Order: sequence, then C-alpha cells, then structure tokens
Amino acid sequence: MNTTHSVSDGLKNAIRFFTYYFSNQSLAFVTGVSKLNAVPYVELLHENPSNVEMMYSIFTNNIQMDAAGNVLNFEHSAKRAAQFIATCIYFEEGPYIVEPPFEEWEITLY
Repeated sequence: MNTTHSVSDGLKNAIRFFTYYFSNQSLAFVTGVSKLNAVPYVELLHENPSNVEMMYSIFTNNIQMDAAGNVLNFEHSAKRAAQFIATCIYFEEGPYIVEPPFEEWEITLY
C-alpha cells in the first residue's frame, strides 16, 4: 500500500505569508527585528543565494504544527529567520547578535 501525504494548508499559508513579508521588505515590522527596517535585505541576500536557502531552512525547521497541520508558531519561526537575515548584513555599529544563539537543528539543511 502506497501512502502519500500532502503539505498542510497551514504550512502552505505560513510559507506564503513569510515569502510575502520577506519579498515586501516588511519582516522587521512582523518580527520585531528592527535592524532590518533601513536596509534592502532582499537585494543583499540575493548576492549570496545560499543565505536565502538558510533563511528558509531556519524558518521551516522552527515551524511547529498540530495534528491537523495548523502552524502554531508562525511569529517565532519568522523571527528566527529574520534574525539570520540580520546576521548577513553589515551594520556600522557592529554585527547583529542572535539571542538565543541558533541551535544545530535550526540551521540544518535537509
């Protein structure tokens, strides 16, 4: 018996909204990572596509869902991804420090 599973609508919506906020340069507003307010982070991240790959990995690795496939922690997952974006950008006052630091499971690429 071959069983297949589809990605839940909740996860599809979470990825869609995250992509919208990222592409629209509004992650600072949504996540509270204010360092992203004044920088063209979409343009800067596209200079190194592996950073975009890691951003999505961090976002999806942090997602938690219930049995029905509803995403339970969109805001947290988006904030962790936004924190990674901030680490990729040069700020005159010094590097952005992620608190708490990323754990290994958050930055694993699957």
